Amino acid sequence: MTVSPGEPPVGAGPGAGTLRAGRRRASGPEGATTMADEEIEVRDERAEGRYEAWVGGQRAGLVAYRVHPGLLDLVHTEVAPEFEGRGVGRHLATFVLDDARRRGLRIRPTCPFIAGFIRRNPAYQDLVAGVAGSSADG
Repeated sequence: MTVSPGEPPVGAGPGAGTLRAGRRRASGPEGATTMADEEIEVRDERAEGRYEAWVGGQRAGLVAYRVHPGLLDLVHTEVAPEFEGRGVGRHLATFVLDDARRRGLRIRPTCPFIAGFIRRNPAYQDLVAGVAGSSADG
């Protein structure tokens, strides 16, 4: 998949929402830019099978998924190079997983980034299909 910054947004769809990035220190190399006070808008582009993150009119990243009955298979995450190290991936993962929870869906974290995010944030473990004790499996 290609990330095309500046591509006009498609309709927001029912899963759209805006996340406000708070002030935080850069976690990347010295001098790295942070997303302080920039709005990250995340949209579920269901026709495209992906969630998209938009910052300042540019598509900053995406999480591609496949839909199965009661399940989202999260297959790929991308962040445009100019937005790397600025928290876009974290905001995307948080939005996607919160949206799945709100919609009562289980997830399959095929994407290594999403799988790692869930390992680092165990509050989302209950969404993973096939995990013992998962509220989504019962």
